[in-house]
Parts: sequence; structure tokens; C-alpha cells
Amino acid sequence: MKYDPFKKIIFDDYISRIRKFLTDDESIWILTYRLIERSGLCLCHRSFPFLFAAAMTLALKREDDFFLQNSYISRVFGIDVKKLNEIEIKVLLALNFELYEKNELTKDL
Repeated sequence: MKYDPFKKIIFDDYISRIRKFLTDDESIWILTYRLIERSGLCLCHRSFPFLFAAAMTLALKREDDFFLQNSYISRVFGIDVKKLNEIEIKVLLALNFELYEKNELTKDL
């Protein structure tokens, strides 16, 4: 049975599944939000599952020494791995491959 990302799902259940099978680390969740925000990509009810999955994949890869395969992450999010890979590249391009933020603390380093 193939998962339909547009199927109505209770938001709390969706978040609980991600926390259970991927991460409960608040820093990953914050970084995911920042990557989505910085990417400037259009976020709507249809793009959210894909953009959120791609941003969290990048956040996990940036923060963890050991990261999960995209095939596993796509199953947790309920999307096709090819679609996840495609959106992940789009997010990287939108960020100009800069996953680290330049801020006032690191400006002079």
C-alpha cells in the first residue's frame, strides 16, 4: 500500500511519528525551520510534506555524525525516495549549498 502524502493525517500523529523514528532533538527541529525559511521556497499545504522532509534530512545530515539513509527517511515521512532526493537538491540549490548560517558571532572568524 503506497502512502499518499496529501491524505489527511492528524498533525500530532505526523509529528509523533517523526519524533519516534527520526529525532526528538530540538536543535534539529529548529534547524529544519531555519533551512525552510532561508530557502525562500514556496510553502503551502501541498509542498509542506516534501519541503519539510528535505529540510529535516539536511538538518540531520548536518548535525549528526551518523545519519540515516534517504530511503528510511522517506518511509518515515511517507514520500517517495526519488521525490525526497529531488526536493533535497532543490533546497540545497536554493541555499546555495550553505547549510551553516553566517551570524554576528562568527562574522569575524
